[in-house]
Amino acid sequence: MQQDWTGLPVTEEHSKDELLKLVEIEKVLASRKGSDLLGDIDPNERQRDFINSHSKECMFTGANQAGKSTALMMKFTYHMTGLYPSWYKGVRFDRPINAALGGETAQSTRDLLVNRLLGPPESRGSGYFPK
Repeated sequence: MQQDWTGLPVTEEHSKDELLKLVEIEKVLASRKGSDLLGDIDPNERQRDFINSHSKECMFTGANQAGKSTALMMKFTYHMTGLYPSWYKGVRFDRPINAALGGETAQSTRDLLVNRLLGPPESRGSGYFPK
């Protein structure tokens, strides 16, 4: 029997309510996929070395626009949420942790770090932290 995009058999027995429910589910899934920044990023070798580090303190240097802040946001998000990717080999926390994130000024911290974690003020929830 032929199947539609949902994997359900193609019949004329789908009610209007069932179809509307399927459309709503598809919208939610598309929205979640569009807001999953961590799922869309594949770190390069240097970023993975930094993210997988077992050190209590580490320094990650590089040129402008080389991915330093992205690697920091990824590592911070993994530790704060406890959601680690399959390739992660660094230290894992199995309970909530206390952590701080800072920059040179309050404004740069807000503009560069907080907005990346939470998303810009007009669309909070669109950053690295999952909804």
